[in-house]
Amino acid sequence: MSTPRAGGPASGASHYDFEESLSSKPFLFVVGEERKEFHIQKEFIAQLSPVLNALVNGRMKEATESRVEWPDLDVDTFVRFAQFAYSRDYTEAQPEILTPPPPNPQEVNQQSSPSSGTQVIDLTDQTDGNSSNDDEDDNLDDGPDDDGDEGEEEEEEEEEEEEEDGSTSMEYESDELESEEEEEEETYNQEGVANPNANHDTTVVQRTTCCLDLRDLPFSIHNYLERWKMYITTRFISEFSEPNSPPAKRRRVLNSITGETGDWRDSSSANLKYHAMYRFAKLDIPHVPESWQPGVNTSAYHSYAPVFQSHARLYALAEKYGIESLKGLTLHCLHLRLLHFTIYPQRVDDAVELVPVIYGSTVEGDPARRVVMLFFCCVAEHVKESPEFRAVVRSVGEFADDLVREMTLRLL
Repeated sequence: MSTPRAGGPASGASHYDFEESLSSKPFLFVVGEERKEFHIQKEFIAQLSPVLNALVNGRMKEATESRVEWPDLDVDTFVRFAQFAYSRDYTEAQPEILTPPPPNPQEVNQQSSPSSGTQVIDLTDQTDGNSSNDDEDDNLDDGPDDDGDEGEEEEEEEEEEEEEDGSTSMEYESDELESEEEEEEETYNQEGVANPNANHDTTVVQRTTCCLDLRDLPFSIHNYLERWKMYITTRFISEFSEPNSPPAKRRRVLNSITGETGDWRDSSSANLKYHAMYRFAKLDIPHVPESWQPGVNTSAYHSYAPVFQSHARLYALAEKYGIESLKGLTLHCLHLRLLHFTIYPQRVDDAVELVPVIYGSTVEGDPARRVVMLFFCCVAEHVKESPEFRAVVRSVGEFADDLVREMTLRLL
């Protein structure tokens, strides 16, 4: 999948400049531990940043020999770097399709075992039944019972009592169900999600779509924001749908929903988790002329670690050599990827792997650090038990410090 372009192949330059760059002398890059060689016209490299211009056209040994070694850079990242040098664009990595683990043999045996569906028989009832039969046999042997009429009357009285008890229990269950329904409706109305006079089917739809049911993974930050907006909007409408509502109450409801600023995002009813996600979505990221929307992952067995790493490593290279245009493009793509990334519990590690790459290649205050840190601030309560997340918090102290300071905003 191609990322958005930051410009055309000869952005900011004439056709002559591109032709001149294409005809310039090649510069040799020896990349990675395998020492793979790449030849790129030096003028395409020189245009990227003053640092690279000095590397290929300066008085250093590398410029004199037209050769440089980058042993710490992987080949895939260099290929994306070369793509950007020629076209101001690059291709991100593809997600890795994982094989689901085989089912637990014990669970399979339990599901397929005939005993799992065997009916349990109460032997106590059978014993009682046999003893009663024995008593009847004894009675037959003893001959006619003078108290037989009294026994029949007792049985009829017991049946009448059972019928009365049954009707009483049914009435009790009915009353209990009605009280539960009334309590459910009352709670639902207090939440302000739906109109109390609304149709039952409509109410169910509104409850399903408007009440946030995103307390557990998986969800994406973008999806959470959209659901929260829908919830607030529906609540606002339902609060004002009450007929003959006094103006004082309307003002009170309006203030409670929108807050003093008149912006529903500043509402006291809006949770602080939403505020963190809103800050993440509205981060000041360099603008990219062409729009690009990343695809949405729909399976827990699609690893997006290679996708994230392709952006992060290229950002680290751009930071090292001062390539501002490439930094802006990679940061834009990484931010969008994280914004739309469906966070499955099994895929938490995909994003965790970003932390050492970004924090290990940038300095304090770098915007890429804030992108990664704020992402985890939004979902900290969902990933806190992840062994990978806990390990990176212990090992990358600057990340832990940034995360704690940002998390305090969710406690205020």
